Amino acid sequence: MLTSSQKVFDVLEFLCANGPHKALEVSKALSLQKSSVHRFLNSLIEFGYVRKDDQTGLFSVTLKVVQLGAMVSSKIDMVETGRSYMRELVATFDQATVSFATFMDKQVLVLRREYPRNCVTRIDLSQQLPAYCTGLGKALLSTKSEEEIDEYIATVPRTAYTLHTLTDGARLKQDLLAAKEKGYAEDISEISDSLHCVAVPILTPHGGLWAISLSGHCSVIREYGVENIVKHLKKAVWDMTSGYSAAPVA
Repeated sequence: MLTSSQKVFDVLEFLCANGPHKALEVSKALSLQKSSVHRFLNSLIEFGYVRKDDQTGLFSVTLKVVQLGAMVSSKIDMVETGRSYMRELVATFDQATVSFATFMDKQVLVLRREYPRNCVTRIDLSQQLPAYCTGLGKALLSTKSEEEIDEYIATVPRTAYTLHTLTDGARLKQDLLAAKEKGYAEDISEISDSLHCVAVPILTPHGGLWAISLSGHCSVIREYGVENIVKHLKKAVWDMTSGYSAAPVA
């Protein structure tokens, strides 16, 4: 037996697939009571997913549904599109790992990693990481306003993973503002000793927020050169997002 929430989504899916309809038409098509359909439609109107034309009595989906679909689609497509560019980066920097991540619940959610061929230890692809002490997290945070950065620092507890972890709020804010100005972020032995990560943020017009990074042993990153890594990361982001009207943060 369908729950009320399932029936609400049935109504929404019907309008998405079939266009504007009156409540009676929806109730007949879905074999639902008209009073229930009205209740479901009113809930969808309240949340901004459906609107009613008072002159015709027709109910139709709003632009919010289209935007939501675009956001989900772009999120899936962005990871898939980024795969080939991540592999190219690993081929160029063959002693480093390339990661692709987004921001969720004030943490970093790693969506994909590409490893060098000689890599033995591999990290869970869906790993969640703290934002304040990772290159990916700092890159993501650097896109926020100063007020949002202040709110993050004030509300998120910070644990020292190494002697180099920035737990002081004032120093962390200074680091994030510097990353905002440079267009890239780093963590050097902050979450793991001898690990150096360089990351570039990605913003999309519809509000999508991503970051791509290259990480490895501190000696390896020093040999590659941070400026050289940033140049390749930004080029990859530019190529990756050219079809999505997105670009790396300057």
